[in-house]
Amino acid sequence: MPRINSVLSLKKNTGIIWPLVLIQFLRLIGVSDQVTFVIILGYIIFMFINAKKIIIPHIIGMKLYLIFIVYATFIGLLMQSTRAWGRDLFYILPTITIIFSGYFCNEIYPEKSVLKTIYVIGFMISIVAFIKLLTNPSVLNEFSDLRQTIGIEIYEVSMIFVAFVIEKIFFGKTIFSKVMDILILFLMLAQIILSFGRTQIIMIVAMLVFALICNIIYNRSFINSIVRIIIIALVGVSFIYACIMLVPNDIYNDFSEKWETTSTEINTNQEIDTELEALENWRAYEMQSATKQWKKSNVFAMLFGKGLGEGIKIKFVPVLWKQLQITENGKIAILHNGYYTVLVKGGIIGTIAMIILYLSGIYMMFRYIKKYPSLAKELVIAGAFSVGGAIQGYVVNGIFTLHYMFCWAAYMGYVNSKLNNAKAKVDNEN
Repeated sequence: MPRINSVLSLKKNTGIIWPLVLIQFLRLIGVSDQVTFVIILGYIIFMFINAKKIIIPHIIGMKLYLIFIVYATFIGLLMQSTRAWGRDLFYILPTITIIFSGYFCNEIYPEKSVLKTIYVIGFMISIVAFIKLLTNPSVLNEFSDLRQTIGIEIYEVSMIFVAFVIEKIFFGKTIFSKVMDILILFLMLAQIILSFGRTQIIMIVAMLVFALICNIIYNRSFINSIVRIIIIALVGVSFIYACIMLVPNDIYNDFSEKWETTSTEINTNQEIDTELEALENWRAYEMQSATKQWKKSNVFAMLFGKGLGEGIKIKFVPVLWKQLQITENGKIAILHNGYYTVLVKGGIIGTIAMIILYLSGIYMMFRYIKKYPSLAKELVIAGAFSVGGAIQGYVVNGIFTLHYMFCWAAYMGYVNSKLNNAKAKVDNEN
């Protein structure tokens, strides 16, 4: 009997929010984001019923973003088709809903941890990615096939990896166990390396540099921080080299060529006059198209946009897109760059609202880390997530997206709840 009780206690006190893990698992096995969005809404309702209370979330940076959603929705209803308006609403609402779910999870289940939960999610994603690779090793012969196979949910894994490094290395915490922590770190790192993505590399470096600077400033442990980062760099470089040696030279060469053209692909100052030039520098072409459309708008549209449902006009449409009917009346609904997408739909105010929401974690970190030192780890991770989210928004949609940012959103809601509870505790003590 004591043995059974100890097992039950272990399962009960894992600190993991398993419904969130299940939702992400459903996405991994192919369940559509529309379905998982409905499941998330159902889970929120369940939490409220179970807690027998309604919670009003207070999330830094959210008010102006919600104002943008409201006015862009209203303008879209007046000026755009119902189909286009509804499509854009789905692009924007799931991420916001998940932010709220992360907030509610901490309020209703304070004994559990969204942060620890996303670590489990990152580990799960990497396991699934390597199972796919091992069951289909032929993808190692083709760069695009390898990226598609191993790169599932790679932006989620990149952010989770950085959070794990911050807690494990910078704060010296044992999260699961020493062996398990190392296994999770290296499995996620291996997936990141073998996915050969430029964006996640830039994200990870920027997030870790930010965390290192914060660690130096607030812990005043310059020497320790430098030693840790050197160790991380040496181990990481060695591991990267080992992973690269496993793939054919053709894949490495393809990656090197893509890396060399990175700055050109996002350079909006270049002249793009042909379809070939547009295809070779598609992100820059999208941004140019959005900027031209915004500048041709009236003052009201420049400030508030043309509403949800408005597309971005493009002159050059890829043949495949025509066949798949991705464009509608020569317009695309969503760009790789979330800021320029919102610039057309929500104007300069909507774009500012998005930037404020992205950077809210940095604001929280600098504003409250000295006042609430017990939340130092959570606040540094929130700041790093702001850096990563802002970069992701510039290159791959971000929070205005077809495939929503699950772990970033859940964590940002969670850390806001933790911060609000810390404020309330101090107020009560005073």
